[in-house]
Amino acid sequence: MSRADGINSFLYAIIEALLEQGHEIHLAGSGQTREEEVHHRFPCQAYPRFWAVGDGGPYGWRKDIPIWFRHWPDVVRQVQPDRIVVNGVIPRWNAVPTLGINHDLENRGGFWFARLVRIIGYRLVQDRVATCTELRDALARNILMPARKIGVIPTCLRIRDFRPQAQPKKHFLLHIGTAPYKSPEKSLKALSLVRDSRIRLVVTGPPHPCADEALKNLPPEVQSRVEFAGVLPASQLRDFMASALAVLVPSKYEIPVLSPTVLEAFASGAAVITTSSISRDLIQPD
Repeated sequence: MSRADGINSFLYAIIEALLEQGHEIHLAGSGQTREEEVHHRFPCQAYPRFWAVGDGGPYGWRKDIPIWFRHWPDVVRQVQPDRIVVNGVIPRWNAVPTLGINHDLENRGGFWFARLVRIIGYRLVQDRVATCTELRDALARNILMPARKIGVIPTCLRIRDFRPQAQPKKHFLLHIGTAPYKSPEKSLKALSLVRDSRIRLVVTGPPHPCADEALKNLPPEVQSRVEFAGVLPASQLRDFMASALAVLVPSKYEIPVLSPTVLEAFASGAAVITTSSISRDLIQPD
């Protein structure tokens, strides 16, 4: 719940808007929430009540599902919600209306186990959606369900949080994320092809060996034009998006996704350079 990623960014924006309307919101996760990190990365006027499922973790993906299966009913009994929204899938039936949202179908280990969990879990919810057309169609095949029974609801943004800039852009490119699937090495390599020595590359995200190794492979004169900015508060990251020459999104997904990073870059008035891993609902090739 405190991880610096696009899904959490959109999640806190929606939660804050619902809290402003007077709704009571609870947010459950498999790891113990570091509230100071949440406040730093996702500044809001109000926050939900946080719940840690199990003993607080953090866990690996394979341990998550059994822990959620065992402890989830206790959370539901304590909260007594009117509605439940699951980002992902929990293979348990809920008595209250439940919406399951699929954001990606990446293989993170245990392919057949993950597929079985999806087949069961998405049949136990009252409604299910994917965030883009490609995911909807792939999910339907994966769980052996007609695509007409799966809706498409794009990831939401709150436009007032973004401040496009009218003045000329600054001389830097922006890459968001240091994990391997974010492909920071591609953005670093792209910088080496830019002949204008004024152009820098700013990379945000926590330290990661993947990005460090890619930086070492660059010539010294290119390395000097790279800045690792670390994990930024959401508001500062949006300012970077608004002032960058372009936002680079060379992410790798087996099935294209509706990237929150691309959505936020567009909302910030940024040009985006990306790959075919981004849904054609969002990006259309020339």
